[in-house]
Amino acid sequence: MTESKIYVELLKKNEENKYKLVHKIVKEGKALARLNPDLIPFYPADCLEKISQVLLNKTSDDEEK
Repeated sequence: MTESKIYVELLKKNEENKYKLVHKIVKEGKALARLNPDLIPFYPADCLEKISQVLLNKTSDDEEK
């Protein structure tokens, strides 16, 4: 495989992972908003930070088990 083909394949995989991550964050944000609407802040950056932290905590809890 040439370097350009390897690079294109890497970009495709990276794009798919970003797409999956965004969907996971949106899904988790919707679930958190239903449970506690006050948890989700108005500003998008704060919202992403809180949801990302919740997802990271879930991941670390799963790894500990």
